[in-house]
Amino acid sequence: VAIITPVIHYCMGGLEIDTDSACVDASGKAIPGLYAAGEVAGGVHGNNRLGGNSLLDCVVFGRVAGKAAAKYMLGDKTKSMDLKELSGGGLAADKEAPASKL
Repeated sequence: VAIITPVIHYCMGGLEIDTDSACVDASGKAIPGLYAAGEVAGGVHGNNRLGGNSLLDCVVFGRVAGKAAAKYMLGDKTKSMDLKELSGGGLAADKEAPASKL
């Protein structure tokens, strides 16, 4: 027999964000350099959310916030990269080394 107890499993509130995941002030204007993603970002689902959407929020808005924050910090010095280019964390590995050594 399992004991079932109600617990908090997802935060439904948070900082209001715009389409770039930038936090907005009370007037709806973006706050420069302040971004939110995942459960700290509010206003995405309204008063409720569909089950399972919380992981998607983290992935989608995390990526959006990361790109926007990089552009905010670096300006036009950013460039798009394919994930294949980042394989291995950008480190060159010895192709002959056994997998346990990588």
